Amino acid sequence: MPDKQAQEVFTAENLACKRPLPGATGLPPRDYDRVVGRRAARALRIDDPIDEDAVEGGL
Repeated sequence: MPDKQAQEVFTAENLACKRPLPGATGLPPRDYDRVVGRRAARALRIDDPIDEDAVEGGL
């Protein structure tokens, strides 16, 4: 079961900036404030990298 459901709001409590694993993609830390308050476009697991497609409406 996903840890974050689609349509759930990203908050400061459920987001963290982490160094990506080799080969992983995700948004850079500078986009953190642009993601907080937005909704998840799909279900996500803990530690899944968040890319533009994971944010409803993109960035």
